[in-house]
Formats: sequence, structure tokens, C-alpha cells
Amino acid sequence: MLMLALLLAAVPLVADARASCVDACKPRVSQCRAECAGQLGKERHACIKTCRDRAGCPAVGAPIRTLAYVQTECRTSADGFITARQSLRIRRGDCEPVTVVEFQSAEPQPDPAGLCRIYGVNRGGYSAVIATPLQRLGVSPDGSAVVFEVTDDHLAFPVITAAPEEEGIWFVRADGSGLRRLGPASRDPMYRILGDGGPIGFLLYLPLSPDGRLLVFTDLGPGPSGEDAVQVVTLDVVSGRRTQLTHFPPVALPCSGTSITPNQCFPVYFPQFVDAHTVLFQTISAPDSMHPEGVISTFTVRDDGTRLRPLPQPVALSGNRVIPTFQLSLTGRGVITLQLEALTNVPGLGPGTRIQEAHVQEAFFVSPRDLIQLTNFGRYETYALFLGADRRRAFFIASADPLGRNPAGDCQLFSIDTVGGHLRQLTRFTQSEPSQFGCGGAPPPGCSIGDAYQDPVTRTVLLNSNCDPFGTNPYSSQAFAMHPDGTGLRQLTAARGFVEEPDGAVSTEEIGQFVSSGWFVPPARRR
Repeated sequence: MLMLALLLAAVPLVADARASCVDACKPRVSQCRAECAGQLGKERHACIKTCRDRAGCPAVGAPIRTLAYVQTECRTSADGFITARQSLRIRRGDCEPVTVVEFQSAEPQPDPAGLCRIYGVNRGGYSAVIATPLQRLGVSPDGSAVVFEVTDDHLAFPVITAAPEEEGIWFVRADGSGLRRLGPASRDPMYRILGDGGPIGFLLYLPLSPDGRLLVFTDLGPGPSGEDAVQVVTLDVVSGRRTQLTHFPPVALPCSGTSITPNQCFPVYFPQFVDAHTVLFQTISAPDSMHPEGVISTFTVRDDGTRLRPLPQPVALSGNRVIPTFQLSLTGRGVITLQLEALTNVPGLGPGTRIQEAHVQEAFFVSPRDLIQLTNFGRYETYALFLGADRRRAFFIASADPLGRNPAGDCQLFSIDTVGGHLRQLTRFTQSEPSQFGCGGAPPPGCSIGDAYQDPVTRTVLLNSNCDPFGTNPYSSQAFAMHPDGTGLRQLTAARGFVEEPDGAVSTEEIGQFVSSGWFVPPARRR
């Protein structure tokens, strides 16, 4: 295990952040030209283009600034013993990624449940947080710094553990220098298991304020009577000062049922900055006098803990239930998902599929005066994601085929204008065979998109997906980038995915948490 303490000793806290950049694309493009040298004209041009695309260096690829991601690998031997390794990597533009910290299992452990196989088959990179110590992750809006959390206190399956001196919330410059500990890790687990060992809900990120000074997350702190409960807290990356912004009472949340969503299993869900001094979050823990009893509501609070205020609940259509996402600004403009209460047969899910019926979800745009329905697909896994940097188009994922370009029913990224017109399918992901789960995420056939957002500076859309558009990762999750019109798609990571070896051993390498500069920059600052 690579000790954080050793890294601290090796890296001065005041270092030159202008580290040299080893360009990852120049040698790859040179190799492509050499491989295609025997061809002429259009054939050579097509050969180089295909090679560059596979190498993640397309000629007109979408630009990125700072990307931080977690890469986790495991191997279960033929006799049933598991080993694992995990690293945090940072990539700046086309520079080769640098490894900031790395952890590995101390010795092989029995793996009677087949964890490494399950992790690989399901292609869910995020789920490594239940077995490995790298937890929440964040990047400053300007891309100059990365913050991350290390703890093994909440692991359901501790395949890799961390030494006490390695645990905590850490700061590092984007070039890998200046690593230092900011404070202890959160005592609130960043994941919840929904139902009886079923899907997992995550709080994967450490959002920072627009100036990069404060990061916000959930932690345990005293409630009104002094008892511990989940609260919203901030941490100053310069002074290390921790500030508790809320004082909610404890609440018990049953995480079971077919219609449970992640935000229903967290007492406080996904706090983030919406301007320089205001934090937005969702909770069921606030005093009943401030919102309807038992209802998940959205609140704002100042970064000094004052002015705790509920936002008005969006008015849903008759018979629908609101599941807000967190792209709402203080003016109430954003995109949300509404869930219809009535059960319906889900198109595209054939006999033998576990999900035969589900609540229908559709994407809606919320303006100060109106609630505008953007989709009418009648499927259970349409999810509103974000409003574009220009505030004119809403982005969402769905497995529908409204334009005749998604016959397999795979999960695709779409955009549509805020009055419900000019629908565009931005991705053409497919695994050839008809998908059984669409954007629900599951083993093949089919593939899905885990998360997506837009950098307000470059306008690049970044996404995490277990699809394989370049034929290089048939069984893994990867980070991708593309222009907001769907062009310039490039693969940013190269995890090898799930491999079954001839002797019965299995190995898996997946991309988990990933976040880039500009992620969830408050709308008022998107220029």
C-alpha cells in the first residue's frame, strides 16, 4: 500500500504547480500514422481516423481541462482468493494522467461471494466504494486542485483497508503536487444499499464553492437535542475549518420498495453550492414546520449556517410524483424528473426480464412560472440530467427510440430545447443485441450511461458509460467526452474491464468516481 504519509514526506507543500506535461496524444497519433503508412488516399485517411478514435485522440475531439477519476482493479484466483488495487488519477488536457495515491490489499482474502466477478459482470465502477477506501471526490471549478476522501469505516466488504494516517479528506494540486490532509473523513457513509441487497445509491462528490475555497458534504453532527444526525457541513481548504450549517434531528429512512430512489435513502441528499455563499440540498430531516411531513424537500442555506429556507415544491401533473434533480438554480429554473404513480408495461423489456412493470419517468423543464413536459416516452428509466451551459437545451438519458436511431433500446444521451422541440440523440451507443434494462444499468446485452455533465468553459459534455463505441472495452466502464452536439466523441480512460481467464480466475478493472473542472458550477457563473 502506498502510504499517503510517505507521499506527504516526498512532496513539498509549496511546490511549483507548473509540472511538465507529457502529451499522451502525440506518440499515439505518430503510431497511428506509422500503422497506416501502407495505405493511400481515402483508405489511409480512414485508417488514421479510426486509429485516432480508438486511441482517444480524434482530430476534432472535445477538449477537457482537469479530470480526476478513481480506477479500481481486482482479481480472484482459480482457488477463490481475491486481491485488489485502487488509484486516484488526474488528467490535465491531453497530458498523461498522474497517479496521486494508490492502495492495494494487504494479502489475498477468500472470496466466497465472487465479488470480483460481480463487480466485473455488472460493469458498475462506482460500486467499488463498498469495498475500497477512496470515497468522495471533487475538482475545483478552475481545475487547479482536487479534493478526495479516504476511509474504510463504512465498507460493507473491506477488500482494501486504509491505515489511520491515510484516512481523511485530502487536497492536491492538479499536477499531483502539494498533497496535504484537510481533516477527518465524514462519519456519514457516502452510499446506501436500497432494498434487500439491491441497487446502491451514492453521494460520490465533494462539490466546491465557485472560488474553490470551501467544499460541502454531509457528516454527522449534533441535532437540536445534541444527538448525532446527518448534517450539511463545509470544510475550508486553506484553514481546515469545519462549519456545521444545519442542526437537523435524526430520522429513520426505510430503503426498501420497488419505487425507492436514492434521495429517499439519505436523510440529507447531495448538498452543493448554487452561488458563492449559498448551498442547495434535499432533505426529509428538516423540522416539520418547514415542509410537509414525510416529504423530501429542497432547501438553501448560507455558508455560515444562516437563512435556512425551503424552496417551493414543483407542482406535478395530476397523478405524478416529483423526483427533483439538482440542476435547480435559485430562480427555480432547471430540469427535473417526474415519476408517474400508475404502473405500466415497459416497452422493450421482454419475457424473463426482472423488471416487467415500473413507474414511468419523464423529463420536465422548470421555469419560474411553468412546468413543461419535455419527453413522453412511457419508460421507467428516463432521467433528466442538466440544463446546458447556454440555458437553452436540456440534457437527459433514455432508452427510447423516438428518432429511429436506437433500435436496440440502449441508454443514450439526448438533448431537447426547453419548450420540448428539436430533439437530438447525441450518442449512438450499442452492444448489438437488444437491451433488457436500458438506462437501468445491468450486465449485457445492452449498455448504459452512469452520469453526465457539461463544463461551462469548454462546453464539453463529459460522461461515464459502460458502452463500447470504439470496440476497445466490451466489458468495462469508461469516461468519455464530446461536444454538446454529439460530435468529437473521445474515450478518456482505458480500463480493461472484466476478463475470465482459462484456469477459472477472473479479473476486473473499472473506472468509478470521475469529476472534471467546472462540474456543477453555479448557473449564474456559466458564461
